[in-house]
Amino acid sequence: MTVLYFGIIAVVIWLVLHVAQQKFQQSFETFAAEDWAGNYVVLEKTSNGSVGMLYTIDGTLIGQVGFTQHASQWSVAVNSSVENIQSIVYTNNTQTQPFAFNAIGFNATCRANGTATQCLTGGLERLPIFDLSQKRAEYTNTIRFNISATNGLRFADVAPNGTEVITWGLQYQGIGASFPPLGSWSVGNNLILDVIWSTNSGTACAGLRVNLSKNDEVLGWPVLGLIWQWWQEWGVGEGCSWS
Repeated sequence: MTVLYFGIIAVVIWLVLHVAQQKFQQSFETFAAEDWAGNYVVLEKTSNGSVGMLYTIDGTLIGQVGFTQHASQWSVAVNSSVENIQSIVYTNNTQTQPFAFNAIGFNATCRANGTATQCLTGGLERLPIFDLSQKRAEYTNTIRFNISATNGLRFADVAPNGTEVITWGLQYQGIGASFPPLGSWSVGNNLILDVIWSTNSGTACAGLRVNLSKNDEVLGWPVLGLIWQWWQEWGVGEGCSWS
């Protein structure tokens, strides 16, 4: 009877996980059918940091993304010949947790005519107000991330006077504390980036999938670097080992 009891429990658990996995896979298929959908990045935690794998919408691997953490900075390096973005360096002038930043900005290098040039700059326009009393998100105000072309020159999807990418509590959850950084970012009514769990990760600590817009991908890359930082901080706070 004991063996039968635990056998039934095991089957029920397997069925629940199997159905959940199927529904999760269906969400990927639904994403791929959407008009805005483009390439995506799968973020995975490693023993000494994390790495991202860049895929086309049909799942073809086309590059790798490396993340490096420093005392007051972090950086993103994109190793893919199909991407304009080459590297992004973020500065945290307060050297505190992401949700307490007094200043966070970035500078990006892009590929142009076979050479690397400074192309994008920007950062958070104002601080997210940290508040865990919220039922859905752990902040109270809209998060605004400005992206401008260096020297005021137009680059790809970036307007000459800068482009504002935003998210808010009904779209997005976490900024590096108790809630994971899941949800979407937009420019006006256009979806630019969407963050969900990765089916390859296995556990909540292990990875995310970041879907990029096919028409505005350049705008998504600087936001992706911010998401990585918030994901890492959330993971450390929730007991995920990063060493």
